[in-house]
Amino acid sequence: MPGQSIQEAIYTLPLEGGVVEIGEGTHNLSASVRILSNNITLTGQGINKTFLEGGGIYISKYDDGAAQVAYNYANSVKEITFHNYSNSNPGDFVKDVTVSSLTLHNPVTDGINIVQGWNIKY
Repeated sequence: MPGQSIQEAIYTLPLEGGVVEIGEGTHNLSASVRILSNNITLTGQGINKTFLEGGGIYISKYDDGAAQVAYNYANSVKEITFHNYSNSNPGDFVKDVTVSSLTLHNPVTDGINIVQGWNIKY
């Protein structure tokens, strides 16, 4: 992904997903990296070689996770078991995401933030 931001690389993946490989070194982020689609792998060159500085990783089907949580709560999703909700509403979840071989330094968020994710590995 030379010359391309991590976020741009994620957005240019095909609909079926893919791999974004981050090179060795420190990558300064002005915002969290957003993974909003299924079947995406974000991988570095090793936890002592690839560093994301100043931003976290946000995984959700929705660009605004707080708004989605508020919507779910307001619409009684809180009263349905998580498992039954996920089986009934599979399109509401980001599935099969892997984050590996990198280190987050001083993230401005909670590090890796997952809102309605399924089979997320990190």
